[in-house]
Amino acid sequence: MASSENTKNVWKTLGARRTTWLLLGLAFFVAGVSCARKLPSVDRPLVVIVPKPGSEAGAATSVGLAEWVGLELRSRFGARLRVAAVPEVVNALGLDSLSSPAFVRQALQRVGASAVVFCTAPSPDTLAWSVEVGGKPVAQGEANGGGASELFAALGRQLGEPDFPGNVQCPAPGILHRAGQLLLGRVESPAKVASAPDSAGGALLGVARFTYFLNRVLENRVRHEDVTEPLYRAGEVLKTQWYDTSSTEWKLWRGAYFTVAQRWSQAERWLAAAWKANPADGRVAYWLSHLHPSRVQALGLGGTEAALKLAIELNPLLFEARLHLAELYFGNRRFREEERVLKRLLAINPSHVEALMKLGRLYMTENKVPEVLETYKRVIDLDPANADAYYNLGIVYFGTGDLRDAQKLFQRAVELTDHPEAHLYLGFLYEKLGKRDSAITEYRKRIRLRKGPDDQYANEARKRLWELLHSGDAETSAH
Repeated sequence: MASSENTKNVWKTLGARRTTWLLLGLAFFVAGVSCARKLPSVDRPLVVIVPKPGSEAGAATSVGLAEWVGLELRSRFGARLRVAAVPEVVNALGLDSLSSPAFVRQALQRVGASAVVFCTAPSPDTLAWSVEVGGKPVAQGEANGGGASELFAALGRQLGEPDFPGNVQCPAPGILHRAGQLLLGRVESPAKVASAPDSAGGALLGVARFTYFLNRVLENRVRHEDVTEPLYRAGEVLKTQWYDTSSTEWKLWRGAYFTVAQRWSQAERWLAAAWKANPADGRVAYWLSHLHPSRVQALGLGGTEAALKLAIELNPLLFEARLHLAELYFGNRRFREEERVLKRLLAINPSHVEALMKLGRLYMTENKVPEVLETYKRVIDLDPANADAYYNLGIVYFGTGDLRDAQKLFQRAVELTDHPEAHLYLGFLYEKLGKRDSAITEYRKRIRLRKGPDDQYANEARKRLWELLHSGDAETSAH
């Protein structure tokens, strides 16, 4: 009898556990569906804000005006629109190219823009705009003062959004000019950027100042230089010059700040807040992709690759996301997928130097010599001061035994930027030519340009130098 009762209890326990597991499974399924539903639809209209420099003097003002229009649209209608504005438009298409309406229209047709707003400054005191749909102008006017209201009204009519903001006051041209200079990095000194804000500039100057210092951090990292000062300045802008925690834009850049500072928990906190506030902003998905994949998955984005793909869908002109995705594929040796990403980018802007450089690197990895030569020669045509392109071309010629052309290319790279690896290969080249003293000189130069204790190229130069010096001693003793 006792045995029978125990058996019943066991079955009851197993039944309870089975029910628990079923309920947990259902909960995870519902959670998964819920996360999937949080992903924004990409069928929202895509509005692209394009600064149109009428002249060199008006370029900064045009950029400032375009950024202000983008901020207004994102803050008021970010949940209903996909917006591409400064700086992604400038980074994707290039400021000089934005003066060519034909180029811009062709590029924006490829990304499926629903409407385009051109912003320009014909004179120091005049701000002008025009709205185009399908490559055809549908409205235009001046944005000075309350004239900006008609811009948003005209855009709303084209997109079927009758409640676009009215009575919008545009900042003064002087404020727009200062903001544009910051966004373009055209300032006399960081000290002036860090000065007290102009209260009339509001969030516009806050965004511009923060972007300026953030770009300094990223550039210094690439050059292996100290980032302490610009990182501190970027944080100060967020804390003392642009403090509006209710703003989605502020939450985004707060998250970006903690990302570049590598303070991951705080980065996740603020980026998740920005994502919750506006899941249609591709920039948020892009910055989220920098977090650990487990953190990205916890937010329902499926991981780094999925976050980058979503960022591109939401903002096709966010070339940073395309390049980041290409880098991810390259690191995982998914070369065909990387090539597709880069060629889609180049279909929008065939003159994008960074994308061409990555494509050339891919062809070098696959030993496709004709493609490498074509790609890097294209880069040099576009950017004659690109030392890396000369160096990479030199590598190809060095590998094929064309030492004369390789030497010219390495020397050009050294002339442009004192290119460290070009010094190393010049050392290799001079060794092959039997020019021992020249090789020793180049190896010593490469060692002086050491980037840290783990610099393998500097260590290789040291090894070759030691062997050359000791081989010379051996020859002397033999005589």
